[in-house]
Amino acid sequence: MIQKYVGALRRVLQPELPTREAGSFLLRHGSGYVFAAGPGTLDLVSFRELAEAGRTAAADGRPETALARYLEALHLWQGTPGAGFPPGPAAMPVFAALHHELFDACLAATRLALALDRPEQVLALARRRSRPRLRPRRAAPTADVVLDAR
Repeated sequence: MIQKYVGALRRVLQPELPTREAGSFLLRHGSGYVFAAGPGTLDLVSFRELAEAGRTAAADGRPETALARYLEALHLWQGTPGAGFPPGPAAMPVFAALHHELFDACLAATRLALALDRPEQVLALARRRSRPRLRPRRAAPTADVVLDAR
């Protein structure tokens, strides 16, 4: 029974994979399976690496590089963590932690952008991410007023 679900998951991860092929990501390991993803395969790993590079650059006194790394990280982020998954007691802490990581990166990028007098870089990203989900289009100029009033 589990093999059916593993096969379906393999085809989601690798649509070109022929039926009953092992694939590259879900590998048999003992009596179970292991997910093996190399560098650059998971956007969450790349996000975390870029956010860490931003933190390091900021700590080293390189704000331009720090902002660039944070912006790269934020460009990888798509949607809301856990969107499409039914909420459950086991999943909620995981999704909350992901939200926290995203918030921390957004806050750090915003602070750097303001310190470098380049808030438009963060604002453009925030508009692109939030427009379809968070507010109607006509509300966007309010954010300009808030940032300009700093």
